[in-house]
Amino acid sequence: MVIGLRKQLLEDISIEEIVGSTLLVIIIIAVFLGTMTRYVLGRPLFGTEEISTVLFVWVVILGAVSAFRRDLHIGIDFIVNLLPQKIKVSVEIFGKLLLALVFLSLIYFGIFFATTGTMKYTSIFRISYFYIYISIPLMGAILFIVNLKNIYSTIKNLKQ
Repeated sequence: MVIGLRKQLLEDISIEEIVGSTLLVIIIIAVFLGTMTRYVLGRPLFGTEEISTVLFVWVVILGAVSAFRRDLHIGIDFIVNLLPQKIKVSVEIFGKLLLALVFLSLIYFGIFFATTGTMKYTSIFRISYFYIYISIPLMGAILFIVNLKNIYSTIKNLKQ
């Protein structure tokens, strides 16, 4: 029983959840150390704010991807649920196609935005903003792929 549950949990965890959780732990440690050194020792630890801010951007992006993959984003489907099944599925597919366009625009404009960050650096560690901004097109690409899989699954289930 426990082995089966552990195996199921491991199968359900995606790479973005592992990376996001790891980054969140690093953020918690950085903020804790920064707070303790500031108020206990009277001297803040160098760079903890910047580390936590940069990593927080990635945690949010990875969390959005994880929530989308698991279909946990908020949706207003009250009216759609009142429709007949065939129309409901058509509306669902149409919505997913619109999302695909949004994700493609995230990729396109995100790449443009990321390239503007190549000459801008964070103040303490001099990290290029490119590494922060590149999260936008990367998120768009992952969401686009997940969305295509969802569209395929919806169509496949329709045929059955």
